[in-house]
Amino acid sequence: MPSTPGIAEPLHLRLRALNTVFHLNVAHPTTLTLIQSEWSRCLARGPVTSSDIKFDFHGEESPLPNSFGYSLSSQLTMRAIEQHSGRHLMFHAAGLADDRGRVVALVGPSGTGKTTAAHILASHGWGYVTDETVAIDDDGRVIPYPKPLSLVDDPAHSGRKSQHSPDDLGLGPTPEDPVIARLVLLERVRERHIEPELTDVPLLDALLDLVPHTSALARLSTPLQRLCRLVDRVGGVHRLIYSDVKSTDPLLAALMSDEDFSTEPKWEAIQPAPPARPEPGVLTCGTFLDAVRVGGEGLVLVDRTPVRLSAVGLTLWRRARTGATDQELLAAAVAEHGDHPGAATLLEEAVETMVTASLLVRN
Repeated sequence: MPSTPGIAEPLHLRLRALNTVFHLNVAHPTTLTLIQSEWSRCLARGPVTSSDIKFDFHGEESPLPNSFGYSLSSQLTMRAIEQHSGRHLMFHAAGLADDRGRVVALVGPSGTGKTTAAHILASHGWGYVTDETVAIDDDGRVIPYPKPLSLVDDPAHSGRKSQHSPDDLGLGPTPEDPVIARLVLLERVRERHIEPELTDVPLLDALLDLVPHTSALARLSTPLQRLCRLVDRVGGVHRLIYSDVKSTDPLLAALMSDEDFSTEPKWEAIQPAPPARPEPGVLTCGTFLDAVRVGGEGLVLVDRTPVRLSAVGLTLWRRARTGATDQELLAAAVAEHGDHPGAATLLEEAVETMVTASLLVRN
């Protein structure tokens, strides 16, 4: 179809975010050039295909290029995460790769320094995988997402951020087929300078820390079990406590070089029980997505909320899966954990707490 005189043809741009190709129509050549520069490692070559997702970018009208650049990054990331929901584990994390393509995921909430870590460490020998979302399939393969980094222009004054291409920043290369090797929880200390410390995190504590920073976890089948299998694959979860990210390089390098760890599972899945017949006075389990046992304790995912169960709580919850009265729950707790002078009162308090948490339902 011939173009209408006086009306400019839209400019086309294809960007790859988490292996999803988005087709953008850009109105202004200046905008096109800017996006191509910032997203230099995410450009999808070739013509538009039927599998491309049309992306209506809202923000190009902004008078400040940095404003729409950040908006574009946020919108693309959210759309890309939606495309992978229910298929991959996706951590809110920075991803850095060694020279073998093995990735350490630095997991944490906003403000823990993920982008700064990606910028600094990928400027000193590490490969840049992403500063935003580390997506991992069941075989441990990581989907690269080398998006622009949002960096503060002048921390002492405006604090305004702008988008920077990883190529312009001179970051290490993005591996073609990266695989996950380590999971590290970031804990940044701002108030004072400390020497960095890397510690092992017990599995149950690690799961509780990872769940809030895992996108669309509830859409996966057996989500807690998938998390546990990944933790087994990478030799456990570590916590990095630091104040200056530059000083963490030797610790992370040593962690990546250590391949002498046990992969023996420290957990077991709790299989769903047949639905219990609701009867007056009987307690049954509420709806849950997944549950695992770690040592003598348990973790149950209720909707998107992980609930930790003590040894006694786990006994009560497992007994109630087939339906049980208060007396039957008390008998199960005493049989497994021994009698206690205040057992009945403690049981009543525990049951009401579990009912409030939707772990138990009183018919």
